[in-house]
Order: sequence, then structure tokens, then C-alpha cells
Amino acid sequence: MAYLRGIDHPYQHNVQKYCFYCGHNISYPAIHWVGSVGAITLHSNCAVDLSIKLMSDVHHMQNDTNRRIRM
Repeated sequence: MAYLRGIDHPYQHNVQKYCFYCGHNISYPAIHWVGSVGAITLHSNCAVDLSIKLMSDVHHMQNDTNRRIRM
């Protein structure tokens, strides 16, 4: 979910002051992901960069193991 302001955020107590990816101060709009054991907050551009790198890692793992990763 993307939130426009910190005050709109339903998980306000979990919002981080710094971007998980680049480490700079968070400004809104931002992306906030909540998982079962924690949460991360990212700038929108950093979320795109992290997603691309994650997909690249999955692609390399699929090639190295000769199998498709499916959920």
C-alpha cells in the first residue's frame, strides 16, 4: 500500500524514518510493506529498484537450478 501522509497510515507505529533501501529520510508518498514479523518503508523509486533486483535474483536462481520458482 502507498500512503500519502504519515497521519493516514494505519500502522503509524511501524513507519520507519529512513528508507529501507537507500537509508535517506522518508518523505510521502512512500511505500510501506507490512509482513508477519516486521515492516519496511521505501521511497517509491527505491521500491521499483528493489523489486527489479529481487526479480533479477529469482531469474538467476531459476537459471542456476534449472527450475521455475512458482507460488
